[in-house]
Amino acid sequence: MVALISGRSADDVQRMIDVEGTWIIGNHGLELRTPSGDLAMTAEAREYEPAVADAARSLARIEVLAPGAFVEDKRWSLSIHYRMADPSVVPALKQRTSQVAREFGLREMEGKMIVELRPPVHIDKGTAAVALADKLGALDDGASLLSAGDDRTDEDAFRALRAIKAGAVTVRVATDDDDSSATVAEFVLGSPDEIRQLLVWLVARRTHA
Repeated sequence: MVALISGRSADDVQRMIDVEGTWIIGNHGLELRTPSGDLAMTAEAREYEPAVADAARSLARIEVLAPGAFVEDKRWSLSIHYRMADPSVVPALKQRTSQVAREFGLREMEGKMIVELRPPVHIDKGTAAVALADKLGALDDGASLLSAGDDRTDEDAFRALRAIKAGAVTVRVATDDDDSSATVAEFVLGSPDEIRQLLVWLVARRTHA
């Protein structure tokens, strides 16, 4: 069973990676799309939909403050991307984002060249990964589980899965600007291609076992 866990919306992940039979956790755990296409939203976060919309309007012209930055409105959360902005304007962008988060009672989290505004509920990639793994029987005795990711928010999943299932295999996919020593993952690979090679090897080994 394959599950994709992303900060993107579940619809966006489905559009980008349309793999039959895949479970999709979107918005850092706020959404779950089943292989049949059914989409469920976490009940605790629903009441914050108006606050997220208000925050999106307040940040709509963020590119004036930080040229190159832009806001991705995912309905249940916001992503403020600044990868293409000049580093000199990033402090002002973060200050403005923090101000909006406080104004509308949202939780602020940082990722890779991104700031996320989300409902202040205890849901992240870790809680979502554990819930789905339990639902699919991946936490049962004899079941195997592998979690891989390249973003700092994936650390929540690594930490939560290893805490509940000691045999879970966790892999941080590092990039040039990563400090791989900071990861809680059991293993570190140097590129997406290396994780592809690992999965090809794993499928071949399972097929001929």
